[in-house]
Amino acid sequence: MVNFRHVVIASLVGGTVADSFNKSSCPETEWLVFNNTNVADLAPCSVFNYHCPVNGTNELMEYNSTTGPAPADCVNYGYNLAISTNSNVTGSLSIPGVTTAMQAFFQGVWPWTDYSGHNMSTPGYPLNITSLELPDLVTVTNFGGFGIELADKLESLQAPKLTNITTGSINIDLSGINPPAINLSFPSLYFVQSGIFLTGNIDAVDLPVLNSTEGPINVTSTGNLDCVAFAVSVVNATSTLWTHGISPNGSVICNSKKASVTTSRASQPTSGSSGKLCARGYIVLILGFVASICVVLLKLALALDLPLSFVLFCRNALSTCVLSPYLMRRLVPPHFTKSDPEHHFKPDSIQVPPQNIDGVRVRKEEVGESAKTIQVAPTGWEDNPEASRTSIWGGRGKWRN
Repeated sequence: MVNFRHVVIASLVGGTVADSFNKSSCPETEWLVFNNTNVADLAPCSVFNYHCPVNGTNELMEYNSTTGPAPADCVNYGYNLAISTNSNVTGSLSIPGVTTAMQAFFQGVWPWTDYSGHNMSTPGYPLNITSLELPDLVTVTNFGGFGIELADKLESLQAPKLTNITTGSINIDLSGINPPAINLSFPSLYFVQSGIFLTGNIDAVDLPVLNSTEGPINVTSTGNLDCVAFAVSVVNATSTLWTHGISPNGSVICNSKKASVTTSRASQPTSGSSGKLCARGYIVLILGFVASICVVLLKLALALDLPLSFVLFCRNALSTCVLSPYLMRRLVPPHFTKSDPEHHFKPDSIQVPPQNIDGVRVRKEEVGESAKTIQVAPTGWEDNPEASRTSIWGGRGKWRN
């Protein structure tokens, strides 16, 4: 009797052996579209499915702990993640088991109008979910990044392990008619390639380990988000270079009921300082050489009883060289009086209502009936006399009028 469990239909194409029992039942599409009932069936597809060459074509195969590892010439089949726009998908939705996605984009249906003469239109409607949890998602790899749009009922979003958006941005737009307040937290998020864009009734944004983004961070909140504290917490993760058409002067923009902030990270002080120190060193060397020549000429002029005009010329030249430190400061003024490469925060304008800010010294300047203009700088920097007259300084900073 033949045991069909061990029958293998194989073809040696490019070194791959295709097992008939490994044929995947997952959809061979770009998107995994989740609803309230299919998560258990679809989530494993993003982990165990591979494209394998079989008979000259790529077949979707499944390899897991039972079947054994995939052959070397098989490639993991990447999916995009989405949520069904069916109005029956409501309440809380959790999608465990998905660790990597090409893009994760969850949105409702945009209104559509046919302008070609048929006078047809389709009304739009948002997602009905109130809570979304992606407990195991770590990496998003494709240009679309991570996004949520047309989801104005969402009041909770959890992605505790999300670490890298290797290509693309985070784009979350929860605006709508009376959307609920929401706190957004990405406790493991380390890198976002193209920036972070958040809109909605946002009361808090927490990005505690964000290290780098090559794009801007832009938050528009109708809630009680503390934009001053938020800007200070993330500005050092932004780039000092021109990226994606965005000026670094606006690398962090935050607007809420409490404040409106536009600021950016300052350039690294080390290269500019070293360049100026190098230039000053050359000036010292040149002036020292000239001074030695002036001393010799002055001695010769006095010894040989040369005309008074020549003696005065030598004396004036020597005086100039003696005053070289003063001239050096004028010619190449030091750009930084303290070097603190660990903190780079270049302040621009921050508009906030009058408030007490603990732990810092504050100067305020009226710019209207209720607003104040405040600038923020990090611990360890000196005030620039050419900068704005209004600043907030941390513990080691000091005022210089």
